[in-house]
Amino acid sequence: MFKKITLLFTLPFFLFAQNDSTQYSSTETPTNDIVSSTISIVTIPLLLGTIAISIIPPSFGVKIEEGGTKNFLEFQTGIGLGRRIQSGIFSDMRLQFGYVHFFQKSEPDFWRAEFHHDIHFDFIDKRKLFLFGMSPSVGINTNFSSSTFSVGGSLWLMTPQIPFLGFFPLHTFGITYRYNTDFSQEKFHTISLGISSAIVFRQ
Repeated sequence: MFKKITLLFTLPFFLFAQNDSTQYSSTETPTNDIVSSTISIVTIPLLLGTIAISIIPPSFGVKIEEGGTKNFLEFQTGIGLGRRIQSGIFSDMRLQFGYVHFFQKSEPDFWRAEFHHDIHFDFIDKRKLFLFGMSPSVGINTNFSSSTFSVGGSLWLMTPQIPFLGFFPLHTFGITYRYNTDFSQEKFHTISLGISSAIVFRQ
């Protein structure tokens, strides 16, 4: 008899707990959907942005001429020929393409095409991921109304190309100096600091 009375009193509490648990479960699914949607909304643009920056990374620089200095932002990418060295594929030569945007409205933007010959020195880390080196370069700059030619050199740290769908190309992190001229009146210097990328094909 005592067991029957106890069961009678505890049954309503058990049913209430079950009903509350069911309501919690029914509200849990929409919450998870909202969280998943939010993560997707945030993650996909970040992933696309990372890929874009990896392929066309930025550099910051200064143009030095007789009238003063002007600051610019440059985006560079390219193609190259190289070979596997220790941890990955590193370039021996590159053809770089860049777009230079000046922060001063009076200075026209221009496009750049440039050939680099890469000279490797040595790795600076035990994992053989950061290769120290330099590259002399020659190039042409144009805004389609006038053009200049450049000779220069870069000191950089180079990281290897990761062969994953081509989204993670070779990168150089360094400083570049260029002397630019049109062989007549226009002469100026540029110094830039930043990153360039290249998709490298093995020789």
